[in-house]
Amino acid sequence: MKYQKNNIASNIGYRGSNISKRKDGRYQGRIQRNGKRLQITSKDIRVVQEWIEQQKLEEERERVLESMRDMGIVVSTTDKTPNCSSRSERLSPQMSLNEWFDIWIDEKENKNDKKLSPNTIRNNKERFYKNIQPVLGDISLGSIDRDKTKSVFVKMRNARNDNGEAVYKDSTMIQTYITLGSMLKAAVKRGLIDEVPLEQIGLEGHEKGKIRFMTVDEEKRFLEYAEGTTNYPQMKFVLETGLRCSEMIGLKWSDIDWNEEYPSITIKRQLEYRHSTKEWRWADAPKTKSGFRTILLSPEAVAILKEVRKKQEGLNTSKEFKDIIFLNKNGLPTKNSTYDTYIYKICKKAGIKQFSMHSLRHTFATRALEAGVSYKWLAQTLGHNNINTTISTYCHVADEFNRAEAEKVATFHQAKLQGGNETN
Repeated sequence: MKYQKNNIASNIGYRGSNISKRKDGRYQGRIQRNGKRLQITSKDIRVVQEWIEQQKLEEERERVLESMRDMGIVVSTTDKTPNCSSRSERLSPQMSLNEWFDIWIDEKENKNDKKLSPNTIRNNKERFYKNIQPVLGDISLGSIDRDKTKSVFVKMRNARNDNGEAVYKDSTMIQTYITLGSMLKAAVKRGLIDEVPLEQIGLEGHEKGKIRFMTVDEEKRFLEYAEGTTNYPQMKFVLETGLRCSEMIGLKWSDIDWNEEYPSITIKRQLEYRHSTKEWRWADAPKTKSGFRTILLSPEAVAILKEVRKKQEGLNTSKEFKDIIFLNKNGLPTKNSTYDTYIYKICKKAGIKQFSMHSLRHTFATRALEAGVSYKWLAQTLGHNNINTTISTYCHVADEFNRAEAEKVATFHQAKLQGGNETN
């Protein structure tokens, strides 16, 4: 989101402070404190000014306390200098949802124990500013009920473009539901409201469907029809590495270690095309902390990269995408949605059930488990934060393993019993 500078910013007189006016008419204040960037937004510029002054007082308090400690005076972290009320003392059910969102998202951006990934932060902001704020933004936190929250989703469901088509997919509505629910759950924990008024809105209990992965026969048939086509290298590379589509798109040649014995690639970023803004969006970090990882490359994956590099020689690319590995003939990355459309066509020709680009990642994981790799290795390779995520996602393989292991135990047990009878 772009901001317009406000001429009042220079009058604040606080080191590192800055006030700007956003396109939505709200004022945003930013400061640098203790090496961290903090920010707040409000429709009332006086609220922003007060907040900045409050930060100044808090910093002064910290300086005084530190000086006292240096002099040997024991002080606790709860000691306060006069007129230094904390942010929590200003919280109340009467504050608007706009004000609560500013506090909530600030914590998610800047507090180490509550930090979300940059992508998640962007998604939460996008859903709040586009869908939640226009309906609930100015309403007091304590007066929000089920009918009011439901109106957010009714408005989204009824939104239509010029062609009469639905503007929002179910996935976007689910993301809005998650954003609003997370904000309200945090408000309950802080004692600002008694409950989360999101039940009975029609999206409660949304469950992911079974993951789509290819059987061995389907994979052979799919690759047979895909070979030689434009995006074959990218699809085969995902089948060899298990990368997310956005991770594959964001790969750079500088991410590769061409070590002859142990070639590898390091995942450092994601790149996605946002149709809503018609621009590419970089994420200079993977989806999760564990998403930052190094993957050993198979001989087939190395061969794909060498072939792609050979084809890209002399390709005219812009400075922004100069080091990107997978580019189309125009020197640009291929859009996420284009890959899905491309795969749908191949599935139709091959006569197999349709799936998306992400299913290639699921297929890689399924083949890996069928080959006997550990869940721990797979979780690290896929960039999962928790091994339980891997186990629950690929329970179809786990169930097969469990049955096989149970049969082994039963067979062994029976053999021991029979052996015992013969000995007796």
